Amino acid sequence: MDLLNTKNIQEENSSDYSDDDLSNEIDYDSIHFETPVKDKDKLYIAHLEEKIIIELDNLDVFEIIKAANNGYPRNPVPYPSPGVGGPCLTKDPYIFSTVLKEKIEDGMTLFEHGRMINESMHKYIVDKVVSEISKLGKDISKSKIFVCGLAFKGRPETGDVRNSSAVEIYHLLKESTKNIMGHDPVASIEEIKDVGVTSVEFQEGIKNSDVVLFLNNNEYYEKLDMYDVVRKMGKNPIIVDGWKIFRAEDILNARPCLYMDLSQIKKSVI
Repeated sequence: MDLLNTKNIQEENSSDYSDDDLSNEIDYDSIHFETPVKDKDKLYIAHLEEKIIIELDNLDVFEIIKAANNGYPRNPVPYPSPGVGGPCLTKDPYIFSTVLKEKIEDGMTLFEHGRMINESMHKYIVDKVVSEISKLGKDISKSKIFVCGLAFKGRPETGDVRNSSAVEIYHLLKESTKNIMGHDPVASIEEIKDVGVTSVEFQEGIKNSDVVLFLNNNEYYEKLDMYDVVRKMGKNPIIVDGWKIFRAEDILNARPCLYMDLSQIKKSVI
C-alpha cells in the first residue's frame, strides 16, 4: 500500500494558493505544519493507512512517527486520530471532487478516497471495541459504554459537535447497547442532545462503565487522575485512548484492565 508523501502534496499545490489560503498552524504535540486547506483531508489519510499497517504487529504508531520526525522539522508526519470530522473537512473534499469530475477526471478522486479512509475509522474503532468486549466474556448488549470528547476537536478547544467522529462512533456503538452515554467539557447539553447523544457528567458516566473512549484531546481529559478513573469503572474495563493522551502503564497498573490506542492493545487482565 503506497502512502502519500505529505511533503510533495504541499509543494505541488502551494503555487496555486496565496498565503491567505493557507491554514492556521495546527498543534499535534509540538508537530507543526501548514498546508493548503484543500489538501488537509488527503494529508491525514496517509497516517491512518500507516497506522493500519503498523497495527498488524501491535507496534506503537505514535512512537514510530515521533522517531521518523526526529531531526526533520519540515513537513513532519502528523499523528493519527479517530477520524477527521467537523463541518468543513467532512464536506469540502466532496465539493472539490465534484468540481474535478466535471472538468477533468472520472472515477474516484483522491478527495473521495481521503474521505473514505477517514470515515472508515469510525467502524474500525467500533469493531475493535466490540471484539475486545467479547474476548473478555462480556455481553455488549449489557455493557455500559461511555464516550468522551464529543466535539470534533479538542485543541483548539471547541464545543462544536457537528459531523464529529465521536458522535458517529457513539451511534455505531448504540446499535449494540442502549446503555451508552456521552460527555464533553465544552459542548452544552442542548447541543449534545441535538445530535442524539445522552449527556451525563463525567463522574456519572465513568462509574461502573465497561468501556470508556476518549475521542478528542481536550485538556480536561489530559488532567484526569487515570488511576482514580480506572478504579471507578467496572470489572476488567476497556480504556480507549484515541489521541494517546495517557500513559498506558499508569492505566494498566491501576487494576486489571485493557488499554487500547489506535495501533496497540495492552492488557493487565489475567
